[in-house]
Amino acid sequence: MSRLALLLALLLGSAPAGAAVLERSVEHTRCGALIASARHELAEARLDGEEARVDLDARAWRLDEPAVYRRAGDEWVSEERHRVGDGAVRVRIALAPDAGRFVADVLPEPGGDFALAVAQYLPGLALPCRAQGRIVLAPEPGSGRSAASAAAVHALVRRATEQLYDQHFAAAEAGLLEAERLDPRSDTVRWMRARVAYLEGEALPASDRAGRLAAFERAERLADEAVELAPEHGEGWLWRGIARGRITTTQAGVRRALDVLRGERGPRWVAHCFERAIALDPEYVHFGFSAAADARAGAAQLYRLLPDGAWARPVIGVARDLDRAVALAREALAIQPARIEYAKELGVALLCRAATQGGDLAEAQRVLRGARELPVRTPYERTDRRHVRELLASAPAAACGYSRDAWDAGTLVAGVTP
Repeated sequence: MSRLALLLALLLGSAPAGAAVLERSVEHTRCGALIASARHELAEARLDGEEARVDLDARAWRLDEPAVYRRAGDEWVSEERHRVGDGAVRVRIALAPDAGRFVADVLPEPGGDFALAVAQYLPGLALPCRAQGRIVLAPEPGSGRSAASAAAVHALVRRATEQLYDQHFAAAEAGLLEAERLDPRSDTVRWMRARVAYLEGEALPASDRAGRLAAFERAERLADEAVELAPEHGEGWLWRGIARGRITTTQAGVRRALDVLRGERGPRWVAHCFERAIALDPEYVHFGFSAAADARAGAAQLYRLLPDGAWARPVIGVARDLDRAVALAREALAIQPARIEYAKELGVALLCRAATQGGDLAEAQRVLRGARELPVRTPYERTDRRHVRELLASAPAAACGYSRDAWDAGTLVAGVTP
């Protein structure tokens, strides 16, 4: 039986015997933002027949927030392995409540393209690294949440994230459905499922329009549920905007798309979804992926691709705004400076502005030349690098209608960053 299955089988009936608030303050670190200060609820539980502490507020995508700590002498220790490219990093966090201290170590397990992935996902960070600081454990009545369910949901979400590395969509969806059964009010599980559906659609051939459209529509329904459950969280709003944009680009080209978008979920609605996500500052960050940056990049592309005629705003509610597109693309790239997708979008927005409004063409070309040198690993990123080279060789005006999925086909469509 797998470790995850054993966890589910043995723990679902257990209940916390007590709870406390754990406050962790980082004092010294060589790990950058990988290890951060936090304040979470910690509950007692018995897992696999052993005494444990469960972090009820742990976010499964963060390396420094494990769900389960087990006793090791006078300490409580958690150790997890997280995939990075074809390798992994192992994160070990030890809590010493009596001393009021913690130590976190991030250790590399190189393999395959590990060095390239680290350069892309963790720029400027040398591994192994260590962070340490102070902890305060204060007993409190607690929220009454189930420690066993929290640990199981955390493990399921982590497993689904790992499965997406290899495009095991069915397995990821099955695990998230189990997590949803355990925590039916979780908006996190809903937008994670929306992400799975979206990635499944993107993995289908461009010729399979029906299959892609069904996947994107499923992503939109799940994102709607996430927003309904937690309208104050930005991730649901982000996936709403992404899904609707991809539904539109899958249905038709730009002229037909504008007809489609005149409806209730038109371009103004899509822009609103992205702007809500930006304003709510979504917290999802996992290696090379950031919801906050994705919201900005998606909105930047939308504002660039929208029509700029005087008729646009009265008819469809929003119009091209290249200044906004450039500003948002700059913000996205500042959040994740090694992401070629964001550097490409900034360069494209600058090219379009230079061609139509007399902007700085030299800056646009400088940004694209910088994008050309960024590390790439995935098929999407290799396509981005090729497109960057082609954009540098093309007339600047061609950038105004650029989108990744339409460039090779030679058609201009409105949409958001895949």
